[in-house]
Amino acid sequence: MKTLMPRDKKLLALMERYQVLSTNQIRRLIFSDLAPTNMFRRLRLLEKRNLIRRNVGMRDHSYAWCLAAEGASALGTNAPRIFLNRNTIDHDVTLTNVRLALETVGLGEKWVDEMRLRRLAFTRVRNNPNDMVVIPDGILPVATKDGIRTIAVELELNSKNRRRYREIFKKYRKMDTLMWVWYIVPTPSLGKLLLEEWSKIEQWTVDPEPVWSTLTQVLNDPWNIEIHTADGKFYMRKFVKMKELEAKKSPSLSQKPAQNPLNLGVHHLDHGVIREIGKKSAA
Repeated sequence: MKTLMPRDKKLLALMERYQVLSTNQIRRLIFSDLAPTNMFRRLRLLEKRNLIRRNVGMRDHSYAWCLAAEGASALGTNAPRIFLNRNTIDHDVTLTNVRLALETVGLGEKWVDEMRLRRLAFTRVRNNPNDMVVIPDGILPVATKDGIRTIAVELELNSKNRRRYREIFKKYRKMDTLMWVWYIVPTPSLGKLLLEEWSKIEQWTVDPEPVWSTLTQVLNDPWNIEIHTADGKFYMRKFVKMKELEAKKSPSLSQKPAQNPLNLGVHHLDHGVIREIGKKSAA
């Protein structure tokens, strides 16, 4: 195989990390100093070498890109995401933007993505194919005053019917090792609907708390993310430790950023995810 340039290797590593990147995201993260024509020339060359794969289907008619077989091989990974679902490609690209925004305040370094969660869940229940588990868009470990806690993140761009929500919530309410089920929604009305439907499900002694935030705020002002609950709202950083990296604090709401990044080993994280995601769901 021809030698990869450092920028190529960085691109492949980011695709492995985030699974899908739009052309605009690639330009911002990798090729911001190049003219668009030069960037596309490089992407086409990598595509021709089967290192990356172009996917169509985004609403703005731009492309989304993911690892191809040779790219996965170059990174030493055996689980490339070669095909993307055209029906969810905008969701997947937006989720990457959410992750990038959270990383500007020190969150998401240990993010566990949906594909990995599905593999963990399948491993756990492979002998019971009729068992159903709920798989979030990601698991986000966070540092709190009570130690490392985990949050199930759901990017909900479009509403489902209420019956479907109740089926999902019944499964979530049994996952008592989760701190929050965090819905990121386009409108407050959808967030309120989710809390309303959650309240209709039978409560357990200990269950995760449903919360929501608006997508606009998560993307544009992650330092001041507001967490909405059934009892009110609060700033996420008042409960979850954040670091001020690229985020700008509001002068009237400032607090000292966390001094240490999250330090959660992969082995420990895997067992935590298995407990939360790989549990059997009761009928």
